[in-house]
Amino acid sequence: MVFCILLAVYAFTLAPAVLHIDSGELAAAQYSLGVTHPTGYPIFSFLGYLFLQIPIFDRPIVQSNFLAALWTAAGVALVARFFFRFLSYHFPASKSKKAIEPIRQSSEMESFWISIAAGLFLGLTTTVWAQATSVEVYSLQILLFSIILNAMFYAWKENTQKAWAFVAVAFGFGFSNHMTTLMVLPGFAVLYLYKNGLSQKSIKNLILPALAGFSVLLLSYGFLFMRAESNALINWGNIHDYTTLKRHLTGHQYRTWIFAGSKVAARNLGEFLKALPSEWAMIGPVFMILGIGYALKISRIWAWTFLVALIFNIGYVIQYDIKDLEPYFMLAMIAMAFFIAIGLKRVLDKWQKPNLAPALLAIPALALALNLTASDQSETRFFETYTEKSLGSIEPNALVLTQQWDFLITPYYYFRVVEGKYKNLMVLDKELMRRSWYLNRQMQLLDPEILKGAEAEKEEFIKQLQPFEESRPYDAGQIENAYQSLIGKILSEQSKKRPIYIGMEYFQSQELKIPNGFALVPMGFWLKMVPTGQSYVESKPIDFKPFYPKNWSSKSVNAYYSEFITNTWNTGCRARIEYETRNGKPDAAKLWEQKMIF
Repeated sequence: MVFCILLAVYAFTLAPAVLHIDSGELAAAQYSLGVTHPTGYPIFSFLGYLFLQIPIFDRPIVQSNFLAALWTAAGVALVARFFFRFLSYHFPASKSKKAIEPIRQSSEMESFWISIAAGLFLGLTTTVWAQATSVEVYSLQILLFSIILNAMFYAWKENTQKAWAFVAVAFGFGFSNHMTTLMVLPGFAVLYLYKNGLSQKSIKNLILPALAGFSVLLLSYGFLFMRAESNALINWGNIHDYTTLKRHLTGHQYRTWIFAGSKVAARNLGEFLKALPSEWAMIGPVFMILGIGYALKISRIWAWTFLVALIFNIGYVIQYDIKDLEPYFMLAMIAMAFFIAIGLKRVLDKWQKPNLAPALLAIPALALALNLTASDQSETRFFETYTEKSLGSIEPNALVLTQQWDFLITPYYYFRVVEGKYKNLMVLDKELMRRSWYLNRQMQLLDPEILKGAEAEKEEFIKQLQPFEESRPYDAGQIENAYQSLIGKILSEQSKKRPIYIGMEYFQSQELKIPNGFALVPMGFWLKMVPTGQSYVESKPIDFKPFYPKNWSSKSVNAYYSEFITNTWNTGCRARIEYETRNGKPDAAKLWEQKMIF
């Protein structure tokens, strides 16, 4: 029931196109069995590839988005299944002297409706819902979290080595998709040690299960070696030995964003707590508070298992200095849903009217009503519009240098790898060019001739970069100088055979040094690199009027993305207006003014 309802809701609100951040890259990796950004997500790519072999939708991106909906709906349904099994279990009466009266055992009907209500409530939070509307690794992670949770409950009841082996294998698959599986380990340790104690025997009994889980992990990440040796265009990390694999699995490239300090942690914690009421339809935190104390009375061990998972997940993740932080709280969301389910049971026990249990569905219905607008992606196409308009405005063999990963680079990957567009158009990620793997492999897969004439500068930059990548003492100034020399050489050599465009984010910026003898001319979306002193460069005004759904408007939590695109376009228009005016073209300037977005 939970699966069917949520899948219907998710399908109704499904994105029909490529969205922002990693959407295009992940869809391209599923389509081509490529290697994604750290930690590689081999299970995600492999299962996605198999699903894309089934002809369901005309566009692969829609099918990848739908797979996310399937995974999320299935994962939440299994969480609801756990709630039902937990509430239906006959826990022994508390032996605590403080226990005034035993907890009433819920009937099967009550357990059913509580589980359905709590499961739907979880699935209709904005954080979980967001994983179901477009391709994302966290959708599969929800499913894997739920499998681990159910395996833990089974092992806790049976307490056999075979049962704990099932848990270990589930962990193996979890780690094969996303390292946030780590967040479950403290809760697992609480559960296992409470059940078996800390002894030589209990530790020994974990050896075989651990080997089973590690075998899954080994096979999964061995897949990355195989795919890295292929010619798949999505090939992050240039994985070819133990060092490159270790860097990829540990997210070495992102280490400066992890454990970013107390100020970042305080800010993230404040934002997390501030979002809770709206996330849970205003009433969720009330049921959660009611449920914590009641859960401790029903099963102290399971209550502490979820409390430890909740606290560890929040405490760990708030130290990340990244923008898209919400999915990393997924385990905390599941833990909160558990306490909400127990809170619902407490209310029914207080009422002592089991027949009112179906009325609990009013709670997820309220969440549906309150979160629908924020979660509906069925009209979100503006990232594709922006990518197609901007890349379509320049020559088909151009070279583009930009750092717009979240907005344009990953949609470009999708269009090029999956739909076969822009085969001769090269988009370079300026910031990824600071990494040796990108220079040694990824760039050359996209364009084998991209470094021609700049080989010496590339080798010098990698020489200066090596101490930094190996966590040894390094000279930041020398690295930056070698980096700028490399970019300058690539641009000057490539300008001999193709047009060069620079992202508008570098307009009037000192961050990027273009080669001597060249100037930048605004062309709408881009700055065109032309020889200094070149006469007037014509550019026809471009029609660009993206439609921003309400949940992407300037007043929404996603305003950053729509405002970036609008501001980038308007900056380009203003720069072009100034250029036209300076060159005595008032009529052309007026046409560009009319193209601005207000």
